[in-house]
Amino acid sequence: MPEIPDIFYQHDNGEPFNKCISCGKPLYINDEEYFIEKAFRNFPSINAREVVFEYAICFSCTTKMRSSLSLNSRARVDEFFIKKLSQKDFEKDFSDPLEFCLLSNRHKNEEQEYQIYAHCKGNEINGSQGFFMISGTILDEINELLSPETKDELDRFWDNNFGLPPELKELFKTHRPIFT
Repeated sequence: MPEIPDIFYQHDNGEPFNKCISCGKPLYINDEEYFIEKAFRNFPSINAREVVFEYAICFSCTTKMRSSLSLNSRARVDEFFIKKLSQKDFEKDFSDPLEFCLLSNRHKNEEQEYQIYAHCKGNEINGSQGFFMISGTILDEINELLSPETKDELDRFWDNNFGLPPELKELFKTHRPIFT
């Protein structure tokens, strides 16, 4: 398995994530499986981007969080992923999983915002295609599939783990995490 690319390291200190944001469990002990999610905002006029948020969450907390979401929302999001993935020609459309959206094939520079995800185990990517990017456009579509109950649950996740200022809370109402 390949090592975790630097892009998935913590923005503020350049170090790998070492604990789960939710339970605090160490991520490198016993080859723990976990997920990293990072959101970026592009500033094309100055050719720059910024990290909006980032975190790592262990597999068991991801499973708990996913099970707390409404069955309806989970089914709609799963169906959306399956439909979009079935339309892709992976040889042609998936040349760089961190540059092009997994579901729309839009380049990250075409988007105001985008998020990258990695499925990790210990200090390595779990599997040969264990990381990908989702465009802000697709995240907006996914957000529309979520029930009010699921949105409330995801908002609680943010409130419990991030303590965000009001201007950033608005961003998370449209670009919520994806607990795959």
